[in-house]
Amino acid sequence: GEGQFRCDPGPLGWGGGPTEIMLWLPLNAAGPDPALLAQEAIDSMTLSGISIATAPPLGTPALVNLPLWLWAESPGETTWGPVSATAAAGSVSVTATARAQSVTWDMGDGAVVTCGRGAAYAAAAGPNDESCSHTYRAAGRWQVRATTAWQVDWTASTGGTGSESLETFSTATVDVREARSRISARD
Repeated sequence: GEGQFRCDPGPLGWGGGPTEIMLWLPLNAAGPDPALLAQEAIDSMTLSGISIATAPPLGTPALVNLPLWLWAESPGETTWGPVSATAAAGSVSVTATARAQSVTWDMGDGAVVTCGRGAAYAAAAGPNDESCSHTYRAAGRWQVRATTAWQVDWTASTGGTGSESLETFSTATVDVREARSRISARD
């Protein structure tokens, strides 16, 4: 029948040295493990962290005590999903589909904000259900880390199913300054 050889060096308990053991291991009649194929499909997706967008834009100083808007810029398949991939071996195939669920923003000042993908800033629109923001209370250069939580569901041709949670991340530096007003006498 079909199978494979495996060599294991090791002493058998007699004689003076190691010996090799040759074993015949028949292939599993059910085929490869669907969970392993699911992992192969997931690995082929090349999921990545979002492109961080802010208002004011990165590179432009934000101000203390004013909200900094946050969102995923132009989310695509590999940064937000859904994205699907299939892996197969023998008669078994597995299709996995990944969807981003949320973004957790570690703002660098001790604050953590969890949102969906956020919404691009539009002055006329104002905050809405999809907007995401953080207000810094101190000036500084803050390292922001955006961690995307993914849910991956898979289905095998054998009828098996499973799910897995994954995370990807991106980073950016936000420059926050303090604006001070000055009152001067008018002549």
